[in-house]
Amino acid sequence: MRYIFVSLLLLVLAACGGGGDSVQQPTAKVIIATTGTPPVGKVLVGAGVTIELPAGCTPKLDANGAVDSSVITPSGVMANAATVLTPVVYTPATGTTLGTLSFGLASTAPNGFGGGEFVTVTLQLANGAAPTVASFLPLSGVDVRDASGATVIDMGATVSGVTLQ
Repeated sequence: MRYIFVSLLLLVLAACGGGGDSVQQPTAKVIIATTGTPPVGKVLVGAGVTIELPAGCTPKLDANGAVDSSVITPSGVMANAATVLTPVVYTPATGTTLGTLSFGLASTAPNGFGGGEFVTVTLQLANGAAPTVASFLPLSGVDVRDASGATVIDMGATVSGVTLQ
């Protein structure tokens, strides 16, 4: 009886893990920056972008199937000074058509934002996926707005970096 108890105790202890060794899904952090120079006297207050998602790249979805709030993060010139506009729209890939992710940000800074990096997009990667900057180009639906709500014609956006984690 004693051996059974000791054996059961050892089995229970062996089954108890720390729980902290879970495997994380690899991700790609895609950095997007404005192109062009803000016109003199224009205050930039918002930007919208549609990004095509190469094969093996998808956004994390929440329990309701919507894009998770961790996917779009204001960074660079909009870090801690922007709101992600909702909804963020994810269109999955179908057949030979790539998936897309469309989103917008509005500056909360009193003087808007300047040119440069403004958002980081975190995407989940399928096994073997290794996207590069070129994998996400060109961006479409780029719309940079000034304080009057007008599109700033001389401004655009590009992918300035991709970090695989």
